[in-house]
Amino acid sequence: MKTTLTRELIVSEAYQVAEAETIAKLSLRGMARRLEVQPQRLYHFFPSLDDLKLAVAMHGRDILMHQLYEKLVPVSGRDALYVFADTVFDFAKTHPSFQEMLTLAYKGHHVDAEIEETSANIGSILMAILTPMIDDETKRKQFAQAYLSLLFGYAKLSLYGFFGEGDLQGNLDDMIAFLAVALPEQKN
Repeated sequence: MKTTLTRELIVSEAYQVAEAETIAKLSLRGMARRLEVQPQRLYHFFPSLDDLKLAVAMHGRDILMHQLYEKLVPVSGRDALYVFADTVFDFAKTHPSFQEMLTLAYKGHHVDAEIEETSANIGSILMAILTPMIDDETKRKQFAQAYLSLLFGYAKLSLYGFFGEGDLQGNLDDMIAFLAVALPEQKN
């Protein structure tokens, strides 16, 4: 029985390839072989390889966002900063190619208007956490940039063994605590 080819099926299979290897190893011909179809059939769904890679990156982002929403519902304030960091760090450990996928949209690849307009992204989740804590929008953005840089930099370096085999999670929590010192006192 032949499987019906859909955009979702192609993205799901391509995501598995990106996870097993890297997103750089994705090719339309390789995906066609994997799906046992002619490459031309894939062009109906993805006119270019960049379009497929971007869809794969957005698929990974959606998985992480779902996890973030689930875990952040019961917490707020500084606790939410730790839950956010722990969730992203755990995701990065189990999906090592995710950071490459996440930054793909910002490396000169075509960015779909729908993706640009999507308000539900990782940065906006963090901004929602920070809004009650930091009134000034500029300072909130600066804190978010520092926080995400620390988080993703630490995750990337940890995955490459830069920090050895110590208590990576504990170290992450200590770094978030260090950064949280810059936050104003919690409002009542």
